[in-house]
Parts: sequence; structure tokens; C-alpha cells
Amino acid sequence: YKGVICLDPYPEQESLAPLVAVVDFGCGNLYSVCRACNVAGLRATLATTPDALTNASAVIIPGVGAFGDAMHTLRKRGLDVAIWNYVATGRPVVGICLGIQLLMSDSYEFGHYNGLGLVPGTVVRFPSSLANGTRLRIPHVQWNTIHPAMPNCGTSPRPWHTTLLSGLVSGDYMYFVHSYYVHLENAEPLAITSYGETTFCAALQYNNI
Repeated sequence: YKGVICLDPYPEQESLAPLVAVVDFGCGNLYSVCRACNVAGLRATLATTPDALTNASAVIIPGVGAFGDAMHTLRKRGLDVAIWNYVATGRPVVGICLGIQLLMSDSYEFGHYNGLGLVPGTVVRFPSSLANGTRLRIPHVQWNTIHPAMPNCGTSPRPWHTTLLSGLVSGDYMYFVHSYYVHLENAEPLAITSYGETTFCAALQYNNI
């Protein structure tokens, strides 16, 4: 798929639209992410080799899949080093769902695996029960609200106006489907959500990530 432009609705503006490389690690919601980019007026290309990231204006690491399998494929294709080098250029990198988890130091999904280590943090599973012994349904599958992590930001009508969450306000709903979440170290979440008795990072902003 290298170099293929997915579903570009504006071919006459192709040379003007920013190029976004969607990292292909053998699974993931590639079609949905490419389609979303195209609807937003971006050119989306699937990146299966390191070279595909070179000229991109931004890189997206999509979701869906198992952490260990995804990291294995990234390393096999040399995309782990390519992502590291890309981050060092200062251009934006976006992780979605599993994509945000892959950016962490390590994960405990179906074993213990090292991640890309670009954001200090660990991927852990939701507890299966509450403090009173009531079982908690896992995975977390539902619409749920997001809130600013910093309390003083929540009083602003536009708490995220300088971020990718611009236009959203505290209490807006997002759809979640996951059994694991990221536990950050030495970094503040951009947005938080609660499920059961756990308040977790729903979104983060870490330098150009």
C-alpha cells in the first residue's frame, strides 16, 4: 500500500493538501483513519516502510489490535526507529486507541512488552471488580464524558482551544472501547475519564505527540 492515496475526495487539490502517513502495523482501523483524514481535507497514505514517513506533514498511529503483535510488526518493518526519528523532527505524531498505548514505555496486555518509549508511561488493565466486590464489566464499551485534567482549566469555556481537542468542552462525550489504559509517569493527561473507580488518561499532549 506504500504511497497509495486513500479515497481522496479532492484530487484537484491533491498537491496542496498536507500529507499524513498512517502507520500500518498489520492490523488497525486503517480505512476509518484514512477516510477521516480525507474528509478533513488531508491526503492519507498507508506507511508500511520507513521511507513512507519521510515527507509526511504528520504521522498517525491508529488503533485496534494487540500491543505485542503491533510492536513486533513495527520492529520487523523498521517502523519503530522511523517513528522515533520522525518525532525528533518536531512534526506532529498522533496515536489513537492502541496507537497511544504503543507510544508508552511498556504494556501488560497478554504479557509484558516494551513499547516505543516516546512517552513515559505503562499500559495497564482495568480492575475486574470494585472495592465492594462488585464485578466491573470489561472492556469499557460506552459513550463517556471527558474532562480537563487540570481543575483550573475546567472553568474555561474553551479549556482545550490550543490542542487537538479544540472546540470541545468539559463533559462532552466520546466513545470508548478498551480493556487497557495508559498510566502516565511525569506527564499530565490532556483529558481524563472515569470508569468504575478508575480515573484514567483519555487524551494526552506530550511535546509534539
